[in-house]
Amino acid sequence: MALVRKTERENIGFLERSSEEELASWMLDGLNLRPVGYRDDRSPATHFCEEFEKLSKSTQEKLKQVLIQAISSWDTAAHKAEVLSDLAFVSGYLRIEGTLPHLIRIVDEKLVSPEDEKSHQSQSVVVSVVSGFATNELAKAALKKWYADENFDWKYEAIICLGLMEAEPHNSPVFLSQFLRVVDEHPNYFRLDYTAVETAMRIGPDELENILEGFDSKSAKEMIQAIPVAREIIEESKKG
Repeated sequence: MALVRKTERENIGFLERSSEEELASWMLDGLNLRPVGYRDDRSPATHFCEEFEKLSKSTQEKLKQVLIQAISSWDTAAHKAEVLSDLAFVSGYLRIEGTLPHLIRIVDEKLVSPEDEKSHQSQSVVVSVVSGFATNELAKAALKKWYADENFDWKYEAIICLGLMEAEPHNSPVFLSQFLRVVDEHPNYFRLDYTAVETAMRIGPDELENILEGFDSKSAKEMIQAIPVAREIIEESKKG
């Protein structure tokens, strides 16, 4: 236990005393803090977020600014794709809206190659994080642009659709119509039970059922079948 506390103090001390330049370089190298104990198998991003909560407010603000700087400096030729995943995850977890212009630029400029599996995973994380900020006007505009782009990778349709429905629930029928069309074109790719639950949590199970009943497709019927489960999950979440 003494060794664990010592390692935690060393990690916190490093984050507290390091300069912004040193921290930006460290972030782009992988966000690697010293493991706490022999079985500390947390991901670098998760470990960082947990240590972040223990820091002083001034250090937290410093790290938020450094994270924005690091993401703005990320370059596919110089930095690993998994580093981008970690940085994007942290920005979403800590709700750092200042990273949005840079995350959107990375997607728009196609800096991540979808052909490479690790890069594809990184882009998925980036798009998910932007979608998580869907009520932000900059993020919403980007999501709408990607959703309207027929050349944008269809594999991200569910992620974007969920974000847009959270931002504009009154337009859910329009967003769902496109999503269901893509599902019909690529059967067996999307988890429609999961999508139904996530959608119901955003717009309500009754509204979702009403919308889906207006579509005569196998995918719509499959989502309707998942609504009872969505109701149960929502009711359980209310019990806290």
